[in-house]
Order: sequence, then C-alpha cells, then structure tokens
Amino acid sequence: MATIVLSVIIFGTAGYIIYRSLFLKKGSCECDACDCPAKSGRSKK
Repeated sequence: MATIVLSVIIFGTAGYIIYRSLFLKKGSCECDACDCPAKSGRSKK
C-alpha cells in the first residue's frame, strides 16, 4: 500500500511539473513586460 501511495505522489508531482512547464507559459516574466538585466544590458550596446 505504501508503494502505491509513494508512486502516486512521485508520478503525480512529475506530471504536474511537466504540465506546468509545457502548457502554462504565460506565468513567466517576459523581458518586454519587466525590467530584467538582460534587457538593460542589450539596450546599452
């Protein structure tokens, strides 16, 4: 029983991380929407 519970937790977490990284792209910071160091470094050149 503990093996089943652990496998559900492990594979569920892995599936959630993969789902978040592939399908929920709008949560990341776009360089056009915020002041990030990469944007300020590029504009000085």
